[in-house]
Amino acid sequence: MAARRLVQALAAAGGELRWTPMPGAGLLPTTTPGGFGPELDRLCASVVAHEVTCFHDLPENLPLMERDGSPWIAHTVWESDTIPSHWPPLLNATDAVIVPCSWNAEVFAAGGVKVPIGVVPHVAELPGTAPILDVASELGLGVDTFVVSTIGEWNSRKDPGLAVRAYLEAFTVRDPVVLVVKTGARTWLGDLDTPGPRASWTDWELAHIVRKFPTPARIILANDYWSDEAIRGLHQRADCYITMAHAEGWGLGAFDAATHGVPVITPGYGGILDYLQPDAAYFVDHTLVTPRFTSAPSYESDHRWAEPDRAHAAALLRHVFEHRDDARARGRLAASRIARDFAPPVVAEQFFRFAASVLA
Repeated sequence: MAARRLVQALAAAGGELRWTPMPGAGLLPTTTPGGFGPELDRLCASVVAHEVTCFHDLPENLPLMERDGSPWIAHTVWESDTIPSHWPPLLNATDAVIVPCSWNAEVFAAGGVKVPIGVVPHVAELPGTAPILDVASELGLGVDTFVVSTIGEWNSRKDPGLAVRAYLEAFTVRDPVVLVVKTGARTWLGDLDTPGPRASWTDWELAHIVRKFPTPARIILANDYWSDEAIRGLHQRADCYITMAHAEGWGLGAFDAATHGVPVITPGYGGILDYLQPDAAYFVDHTLVTPRFTSAPSYESDHRWAEPDRAHAAALLRHVFEHRDDARARGRLAASRIARDFAPPVVAEQFFRFAASVLA
């Protein structure tokens, strides 16, 4: 999603570029257009004499790519206060690195990345520039219902179960509220402790949480495929967005919600601080802890990320519900700043400027 928006922004700004997608786990580049939409298909099939190559992926995959002699820029992101110990040699073999936030730039430099590091934020998809699907009627979201949304893969880092628990502590079945959880069908929890034959599925994980609350407020689990138009429709209808992610290099869910003027509740940590400030969001108190995602080798014992305070998150949810004018004002302020600072032409110019510095 982030890479696609950047490619579209660069093309709209007049950049001559070719996009080479690498679908699937095999990382096999393809130059055959098809299935990406007319604009991206055209860029996939284009033939241009390029001066620089930008590789958007995990650093582990850099050695798999065949270099063509042009300067290479690695475009990547990380979500703890220390990069993996095996990343610096991979990244220092390139000519430069692009990260989406100033926090990442500091973490990468402190971790031993010696090549130039540029900050190029993700591109905002501004309201009114793309089609929207009305999902409110499909989901039965009445006009008097206060809609809380959260979007993300159900894994240990994004931890949507923590957001669900905060919501259930803030509200009961007597409140005119609903939480829409947009996620996938599978959970990816490295420390899963939910027993049962369907323990790796989000419906099972959600049921395991909800059954601990005697009068749970309404929750809609949307774990099927949604189009981009439907996601935009959810942002358009939501009254509040909550994420309890332990760390984000950017956080597209919160970013897109804020772009639509939805007040955001989030830990005040990581990449989100580049586009959300305390006067335009609600920051959940947190402490720094060692990641629990032990099944992923890139997270190491000296890494730290945020552990959000669930009780504080529940209090903030209740505050937004009871003080909607204040919440809407914060949402409007965040949206105005995002429209100013992260519009496609603004981000494209930042990318072009850094690429030119690499070539200089």
